[in-house]
Amino acid sequence: MRRWHVPFVWRLLVAAIFLCGAGALAFAAVAGPAGTSPARPPAPSQAEVPPDILAPSPEAGLGTGQAQQSTQSPASPARPPTPSPAPPRVVNDLPPVRILIPAIRVDAEVMTLGMDAQAVPQVPDRTNSPRPGAVVAWYDFTAPPGRGSNAVFAGHVTWNRAPAVFWALGQLSPGDQVRVVVRDGRQLLYEVTETFMVDPAQPDAIRVMYPTSEDVVTLITCGGTFVPDRSSPLGGDYTHRVVVRAKLVGVEGSQATG
Repeated sequence: MRRWHVPFVWRLLVAAIFLCGAGALAFAAVAGPAGTSPARPPAPSQAEVPPDILAPSPEAGLGTGQAQQSTQSPASPARPPTPSPAPPRVVNDLPPVRILIPAIRVDAEVMTLGMDAQAVPQVPDRTNSPRPGAVVAWYDFTAPPGRGSNAVFAGHVTWNRAPAVFWALGQLSPGDQVRVVVRDGRQLLYEVTETFMVDPAQPDAIRVMYPTSEDVVTLITCGGTFVPDRSSPLGGDYTHRVVVRAKLVGVEGSQATG
């Protein structure tokens, strides 16, 4: 399993800021005089990240720098070891090429992005796409959908003075469907389990991009309030990130691999 080192984590956070900032530049142009606010993308009903997403990792330890004192307790009969859960079945190793989210009318091309020469995650922009606001990025340093872990996708909330591909992402509710089309034409069916917001200033927010023990997709865009900043080359930033998590429930098409 991939280890997420601190410098890499902060590069991801910086990339998330650029993802929002690129769209923020367009919105800053229509925000009007200083003190006015741009339109606000629909927010999820759940404002905070679920506790299980931000739970400390097993490697984190107690985090206090002090050993935890043990307490004496009566001896209890030895319990048989709990069997480890079986790893998720691999149903796909191919990259995604399209994503469909009927509830919010998304039918978009998926482009594969990774790291640039400075080891910073790339985002859709005019250097890699003729329509950056209409495409969704899948990060190839996360699992391919159907590989049994966490496939992370990101898209702009605004672009070119208009709502972009993930404008309505925060409206998704548990039970909504996400379809991911992979290169051989098969469709992987995912069902939304949770929609929430995270504060990108909190280091634990990056846990939404960590590997998982089940097959899920994680969809990310900007949310909250746009805060203009004329000193920023990006024109400002949104206060939060909208995150949607969905689990694999089926595959349509030819025989699954693995």
